[in-house]
This record gives sequence, C-alpha cells and structure tokens, in this order.
Amino acid sequence: MKLFSFKKPNMLNEAQTAQKGWNLFIEILIFIVVFYSATIIEMFPVLAAAIVMLLASPEFRTVLKGEEVDTSGLLDKLSSSDAAMLIQLFATVVMIIVVFLFCRFAQKRRLPSLGFRKKGALKEYIIGLLAGGLVFSAIVLVCVLTNAMDISYRTITAGAIGMLVLYFLGFMVQGMSEEVLCRSYFIISIARRKNQIWLAIIVSSVAFAALHLGNPGITALSLVNLTLFGILAGVYFIKRGNIWGIAAYHTMWNYVQGNVYGIKVSGLTLESSIFAATINEEMTILNGGSFGIEGGILTTIFQVVAIIILLCTKQKDYVTEETTEE
Repeated sequence: MKLFSFKKPNMLNEAQTAQKGWNLFIEILIFIVVFYSATIIEMFPVLAAAIVMLLASPEFRTVLKGEEVDTSGLLDKLSSSDAAMLIQLFATVVMIIVVFLFCRFAQKRRLPSLGFRKKGALKEYIIGLLAGGLVFSAIVLVCVLTNAMDISYRTITAGAIGMLVLYFLGFMVQGMSEEVLCRSYFIISIARRKNQIWLAIIVSSVAFAALHLGNPGITALSLVNLTLFGILAGVYFIKRGNIWGIAAYHTMWNYVQGNVYGIKVSGLTLESSIFAATINEEMTILNGGSFGIEGGILTTIFQVVAIIILLCTKQKDYVTEETTEE
C-alpha cells in the first residue's frame, strides 16, 4: 500500500554512497558494541561527579568521623537528586560523540546522512517541540478527565526556575543522544543494504525499547509503548528527512512529562516540576502506574493515531528517481 511505503530519503542515498553496509545480524552486533562502548565511557564523568557529590555531602563527612549513618539511604538520596539526574542527562553527550566518530570513521558517513541538515533546522526543531508537548499534554488531559490522574500546582521558587531551565537543556542533550543512536545511526545503517526502511524502523524500535529494560516499574505494556514511540520516531525521521524534529519531540515529551506535570519519566522520578501528579491506583491501565503515563493504554492509542497521521503526511527530502521496495 502506498500509505505505508516510503520514498528513498537523501540521508539513505548519501549513506549508501559512502558504504553499502552489512547484513542485519552484523549490524545489530555492531549497534550493541557501539552502545555499550559509549555507555562505558559515559560512566566515567558520571562516577567522577558522583564521588564529588558524595565527598561534599555533610552526611558522608559524619561517616568519615566514625558516626553511624544510613549509607544506603544516603546513596539513594544522592542518586535521585536533581544534581545527579542533571549529570546523567548531560553525560549523554558522550553517546552523540561516540556515534558521530563511529559513523564518520568506520562508516565513512557525513552529517547529512545522519539527518543533520542546516536548511530549516530551527523551524523543524520548534515544530518538534510543539508536537511533543501537545501530544503528551493531550494524554494528560484525558487522564485528568477520566479521574485516572490528578494534577496540582506546586510553589515555584527562583531557584526552581533555574533548575527547570537546566533540565530542559539536559533533556535536549538526552533526547538528541537517543535519536542519534537509534534513528540517525541505526535506521540508516540497516536500511542502506537493501533500502528496507520498514525493517530498519521496526528493528531500531525494538532496540530502543530494550534500552529501557532496566528502568523501574517496567511492564509489558510500557515495552509496547516504547516500541511504538520508536516506530513513531522512525517514521517522523524518514518523513521529515532530518533529525531535528524528532529529537525536539523526544526532548519535549520527556521534559513536559517530568518537569512540567511531575509524572515519572519511564519509571524515573524528578524532584523539580511545575505541577505534581497523583495517580489513581485503581486506574493504572490508563495512567501507567509506577512507570508513568508511558506505561498506560492511553499512550498506546495516542501513539498509534500519531503514527497513522505521520504516514499520511507528505515525505520531504527524498531521491526523486528512486523508491524503496516496501
């Protein structure tokens, strides 16, 4: 069906010009190596910052004096603090750098083949921000109207405003890192062999969901929703012909979820938010329970609708003389 097919994007054409690629099994193995290599490198700045935070903690200094302190509670407190969360978000820049270096020197790919196009970049980013915020807000609205969730306003201090700005910047880095890894790099790497874009989108979406297996409160439905998010992101990436829009969508989705509405982000709790969300424990099928809205059926429905809408939109930036065999 024409609705479910894609024209060959220029990104793919440029990647194929540099290198044809490997079979699917080899591409998946390489992806795993790239991901874990970046994750290991990423741990060094995170651990260094964690040590500094620990040494600066008054509670830890009492431990050094020989006084009894709940060390496990102290570690939990530090690891869930705003400072710790921000460090982890900004540290994901390592993933972007590692993927860039791998694609440039191992795959001989340049930035346009990763979706980094200058033309209309700011416009695409703003559209992505608006789309991510609106879709997530619509899901929250339905949760509130069905009494699956209650949203209350929190008092915001000057210091909290600064923290919210830092979180937004942090989610800009984190959102871009996951999109560069799973979309810019992985989708194009798989598709470049035989132009199998749908196969690339599905495989990269499953990989994206698998990256969250260690998150608190993970469920079967949340894995389905994470996979659907990956499909939505893959279709968005191909249809728009650049990485800017979906990276912005991902950023705003996470930011609005955690720092605006105070909802858990894929099972993770953030301290700083404009609103506080309280879920109805009897309606976890809608609100997602301990994983957050991403674990609820409303997210499933909205994402399926969003994917269909995207598939109906006109594809931008493609090779006019070639089409993919979908």
